[in-house]
Amino acid sequence: MFNYSILYRFLTRAFVLLLILLILPACSLRSIRVVQERQFKTMCAQLRQEMVRRSLLDEQGNYLSNPFSALTSGKDYGNILFRHLSPSFRYAADNPMSAPKTFAESAPSRRDVRIRDYGFTLKQGLDTIDLNLIAQGDWDGNGQKEWLLSCNVTSGDAPVSRVYYLALTDLETEGVLTARTLAVFECVAYDCSLHLPQAGNITYSPEAPVIESMPGQRAITTPPANSSVPPKAGTSNPGVLKKRSP
Repeated sequence: MFNYSILYRFLTRAFVLLLILLILPACSLRSIRVVQERQFKTMCAQLRQEMVRRSLLDEQGNYLSNPFSALTSGKDYGNILFRHLSPSFRYAADNPMSAPKTFAESAPSRRDVRIRDYGFTLKQGLDTIDLNLIAQGDWDGNGQKEWLLSCNVTSGDAPVSRVYYLALTDLETEGVLTARTLAVFECVAYDCSLHLPQAGNITYSPEAPVIESMPGQRAITTPPANSSVPPKAGTSNPGVLKKRSP
């Protein structure tokens, strides 16, 4: 006579084992709160190996979604980033030119800015800057959640682009927000490379600040007080000898 209880115990144990095998890989992933799905997919494609190494993705490109995915209602995150985020991550720390403190200061006019719920687009000379709040996650694995952003810089019709991936610990401050650079994805035509700053060392060329101004805004440098004054019309220059007639 067939013993159904033995079969039941066997199937139960097999089911539990299978469930454990399915859950364990997911448990090794750090949860992440996705804000913008499209930008997050682009980030995963460009930084896939680095995000796998940091346990934000598995080998198949899957991630563990945070169930509490809703952001604070009523917050204008795009406007906060535009008014408070510093563009200093684009420039060298020892650049002699004075960079704007925030993106708002670098904008020629508000007509060149389009602010969205989770980011903004800024026209600056030939450059187009598209900044997005992407997700929130523990990038370093130290238990601290950070906001993950991308800043895509393109130049006119040139086949050149650079995407800065950034981290911010806080979005609620009233002062200047300073982001740290996690990675830079740079493309020249179809030749793309990924730069991962390590211990402050970078393998890409920082940009030069572009300071735009309207006519009349630049200070005029006056000549030194001891500079020579050009002679008036009709007067001779004492430094030049005249030819005398015999």
